[in-house]
Amino acid sequence: MKRNLLSPFLLAAVTVIIFLSFSIPTNAAGVATEGARIGEVVILGNNRTGKEVIQRQLPFSVGDYWRDEYLALTLARLQALNCFDPLSLRVITEPLPGGELRVVVRASDTHLLYLDPLEFVIIKLQNLFSNYCTQTFYNPFGTGLNLTVGGGWGANPWVGLGFNQALSNGWFLQGNLQWSENSRQFYPTSDPPSFHSTGFSTGISLLCYNRVDCEYGGTVNYSPVRVALDGADRQQQAYLSFGPDLKWSRWFETRLALRYALDLTGNFPPYPAINAVLLHRRPIGENQFLTTLYAGHMANFAPLNRQFTIGGFGTVPIRSFSPAFTGHTYLNASLEYRHSLSGNLWLLTYADCGRAWSDHEKTGDYDWESGAGVGLAVETPLGYPVRLDLAHGLTGGGLAWRIGLDMDF
Repeated sequence: MKRNLLSPFLLAAVTVIIFLSFSIPTNAAGVATEGARIGEVVILGNNRTGKEVIQRQLPFSVGDYWRDEYLALTLARLQALNCFDPLSLRVITEPLPGGELRVVVRASDTHLLYLDPLEFVIIKLQNLFSNYCTQTFYNPFGTGLNLTVGGGWGANPWVGLGFNQALSNGWFLQGNLQWSENSRQFYPTSDPPSFHSTGFSTGISLLCYNRVDCEYGGTVNYSPVRVALDGADRQQQAYLSFGPDLKWSRWFETRLALRYALDLTGNFPPYPAINAVLLHRRPIGENQFLTTLYAGHMANFAPLNRQFTIGGFGTVPIRSFSPAFTGHTYLNASLEYRHSLSGNLWLLTYADCGRAWSDHEKTGDYDWESGAGVGLAVETPLGYPVRLDLAHGLTGGGLAWRIGLDMDF
């Protein structure tokens, strides 16, 4: 693993973020009275988003009886709209004559580009260092529609367009179109399996915030590409994949994705696939201990460019290793302890262990790999912290670091 050194610029950026996050309040709040009848709903602060867009996402209306869970569900849906400054979101109840309530929803629109200083310093510069850049145009027409454009350069160039449209009752529609040229080499490094593909990927997803502890939806993807597997001649491939998604969180957090993939050209066989994540957060005073299990399985005859990839600081982490383990099955476990140094500063320690299984003739050297590391996380006004991680491989790999915003902190 190539060793990277922190630049003075990045250290300065972390210092600026620490200062900002200690100086600005971070929590949206509300006050509610369980069981009281709602007599009036008032929406304030929005100067571009239509009130009807917000009203369609409210889990209550005039005449309903207020329930405590409405507060968190309303905030979750307004955040999912991705139209408002996170610091502006408020849901407050006020008494009316006769024992009824007035519900006041405050949500200030972000401007079209929304180049928040924290987002610019951390996300934009991190992306530029990784040879890509994206920009979202937030709600340009006032209808709850956000547009995203982006592109990458270097060894694996790509160009993409995306959108996120708010519907009603907690439903959101997302879509993307991307052209890319992708070359990958996987472990083992002595004679790695590889592929090269060129073509498009499109996707449409529906997601519903039904309750505070439940999200569900479905995804359809279509990917017509020309692919050369392990040095063989290129073939046409056009997989249509579809299936449901579920996220449930109460005593523990569960994410489940089921897919069935069908090659419309008939050159490759269809196959099913499943991904699962199980996360348990255990509070220890002001501290936290997290246990996360990751698992995935698909048919072993799925083509190499469609199989799972794990490792690195990715969605299935083995920190201190490159994201280059591929296979039709994987199993991974991560442990992380978060020690609170102050109200919004955390010291982190963690360890990962996992492996992938593959029937490819060149992947017989796969074994269990593990790594461990330390980190520092600082809460930000965006609602999630910026964290700096330094990890080292216990069974190989090397020294690796990362700085970024952790959405699931």
